[in-house]
Amino acid sequence: MSFSVEIDRNKILKRYVDLLTRIGKFNGEEIPFGKDLSGNRRKVNYDDLVTSLVCIGPEEDDGIRLTSTVENEAARQRW
Repeated sequence: MSFSVEIDRNKILKRYVDLLTRIGKFNGEEIPFGKDLSGNRRKVNYDDLVTSLVCIGPEEDDGIRLTSTVENEAARQRW
């Protein structure tokens, strides 16, 4: 089942429930990348790769700008 809601401003207009038939068989087993697979290649899109982000606020009257840095150490180590 898939649930969705149609909203206009702060009011709920319609509520939907979609009943979908399952395609294929799920036996509860997850296959992680590199395990039990042969000849598999991974394709990675590098277009939106971000390892850190520097946020610069507006300049105050005395010329000082507030800055904040957000870093993703795991992404930096990987790339």
